[in-house]
Amino acid sequence: MRIVIIITFILVPFFLTAQQRPQYTQYIMNQYILNPALSGIENNADARLSYRQQWQGLEGAPVTIYFTAHKPIGIQNNPVTGLTTISDAEETNNIGSQSYSDLEFKNHHGLGMQIINDKIGPFNQTNINITYAYHLAINTKVRLSSGTSVGFSRQSLNTKSLNFGSINPSDPSVGSTSTTMAKNNFNLSAGLWLYSSNFFLGASAQQLSPVTIDYSEGAIIGSNNRKLLPHFFFTGGYKLPINEDFAIVPSFMLKKVDPLPIQGEANVKALYNNSIWAGGTYRFKYGFAALAGISIMSNIDVTYSYDYSTTSLNKVSNGTHEVQFGFSLKTKYNNTECPKNIW
Repeated sequence: MRIVIIITFILVPFFLTAQQRPQYTQYIMNQYILNPALSGIENNADARLSYRQQWQGLEGAPVTIYFTAHKPIGIQNNPVTGLTTISDAEETNNIGSQSYSDLEFKNHHGLGMQIINDKIGPFNQTNINITYAYHLAINTKVRLSSGTSVGFSRQSLNTKSLNFGSINPSDPSVGSTSTTMAKNNFNLSAGLWLYSSNFFLGASAQQLSPVTIDYSEGAIIGSNNRKLLPHFFFTGGYKLPINEDFAIVPSFMLKKVDPLPIQGEANVKALYNNSIWAGGTYRFKYGFAALAGISIMSNIDVTYSYDYSTTSLNKVSNGTHEVQFGFSLKTKYNNTECPKNIW
């Protein structure tokens, strides 16, 4: 399939102020990628590497790779934040227990970083962000964290990959001497996260700093009608323990990017002993996704997901594949087999 088709089908909507941030299926395994308020939410440091191949089989389709890492700062030398003694921790190694994070909670800070690369045909965007959050106990069960993310975003266009066919083989808007046009922009995000041992509600906004871009005469310049727009996310979920080994976690996400209508999806995930999980997603007016994962050696986990589109895309692609690797760095008193706030 000629690259001009990809430019028309994928890149042009970017210029026309459509969704400009990567799509994730496994954000439910790493909501930190959407909301900086999750920085340092657990006792342990958390690192994740993800690869997403969207619309497999379609030339120039989006490919997203990211690495995230975050950790708590300022947690007191308490055996386990949220527990009063080590024996309390030893008694709560099951899904059904609600006491794991309902005891004493220490207010603390969190720091993290995100490196995200999103490639669509000849267009490439890289985001590098530093995140900060503060976690505050509202009462013995509910906490509220607020976070922010600052960094830079680099948009680039590889003009060697452009092929305008017989329409205009030497379009001056992409220049004649430069092979790559690029521009760096300031990036600002913010978020809130309300959570306890059995629920979460989150709100976040990305690309809050106003930026205009255009491609002309071998450079990216300002334009009033080609903007990097704010992306707003609202998420929520509830953990339903079935017994000491099983739990069900239904969740949802709403996303708003002007001028598009609100986009929504519903998820459900089943967990066994916090070490094996499987679930599914329904993305309204788009399709379905399935995921499954396993925890290895208590502090390493792997999750795979597959998206199937019910739109006309399924005629030209073989679906979307996404894999995520997670690693939790234990400390002396951590219990990474039973996370308190992220399931």
